[in-house]
Amino acid sequence: MLRAARCMKEAKTNYEEGDLVGTILRVGEAVDFSAKVVLALYGIFVGRDWGTFALEYLVSKGKGEGIASLIPDMEEITQKFFMVRQLDESSLKAPTVMARDVEVKALLDKASKIVEAVERTFDDFHS
Repeated sequence: MLRAARCMKEAKTNYEEGDLVGTILRVGEAVDFSAKVVLALYGIFVGRDWGTFALEYLVSKGKGEGIASLIPDMEEITQKFFMVRQLDESSLKAPTVMARDVEVKALLDKASKIVEAVERTFDDFHS
C-alpha cells in the first residue's frame, strides 16, 4: 500500500508540474500496486506480472466483491499505461500528442478513488 500511495503522490506532483506522460506512468504503477495488494490479501501472488489482469480470477473465485466494481477502471488505466509507455519509448514520438490534460486529470481522479478503495479494503481486512 505504501508503494501505491507513493506512486499516487508522485503522479499528482507530475501532473502539477505538467508532466502528463509521467503522470500516466505513475498512475499505472499505483493501480498495479493496489491490485497486487488486493490479490495478496486473498493469498494470490502474481510476482512480476501485472496484478490488474489477475483480479478477474479473484472475482471468479467469489472473493473480492468490494473491489469488483473497480476492475474495469483498473484495466482501463493499465491499458493506457502500456500505450503511453510504448509511445514514450518510441523514436517516432516527437510530433505526436501522447496525452491530453483533461484525460490525464480524469485518470488521476479514477486512480485516486481506486487507491482509496483498496486502502479501505486493506484496513477492513486487518480489523
